[in-house]
Amino acid sequence: MKPRFTFLVAVSLSLFGGCSAVSPNSDAATVPVASSSPASTPATSSQPPSGNTEGSPAGTRSSAVTKREKIRVALNLTVSVNADGTVAMHVTSNLPDGTELGGTVFQAGSFMAQETQALKGGAADFGPFSNKGAAIASGKYDASVTMPLAHLEPASVRAIIGEHGEYLTGPLVSHEYGSAYVDVSKTLLIK
Repeated sequence: MKPRFTFLVAVSLSLFGGCSAVSPNSDAATVPVASSSPASTPATSSQPPSGNTEGSPAGTRSSAVTKREKIRVALNLTVSVNADGTVAMHVTSNLPDGTELGGTVFQAGSFMAQETQALKGGAADFGPFSNKGAAIASGKYDASVTMPLAHLEPASVRAIIGEHGEYLTGPLVSHEYGSAYVDVSKTLLIK
């Protein structure tokens, strides 16, 4: 006698991007399984997933699987020195709202200030950065904004950029540890 609640479930992606579960202890062929991935939302189509071309123009199959568009990343950084000697940064981007970014003002061996912000309305502001409440000393600094490794971004962002940033392209995109990150920097001269 087979255990009543024990069965092996095999999950596979269907042509529509959804999932199905098959129980080897059952005569049923497949049953739909809900998936939380946006890529697995079935497209509306009158065509069956079997690839049947009946009723399609010129015998072609209408594809319900849509290819996600790559995002050529734009990350525009503006850096300003305020009248009180503090530094502010403003960034605009085509990355999705909710993308977590890190802003840094850095001078090797002497100064570093950081802040984290999430994109909202395609923009984020960092700072004002100061030296413990005082003006930042004159000198040459690196001001940068970085989207850290894609797999560390919130689920809502990964649903658009890919689990590991595979939908991100362009010269600002780099890869490390199997995940994409985005970085833009400017040299800042404070007099």
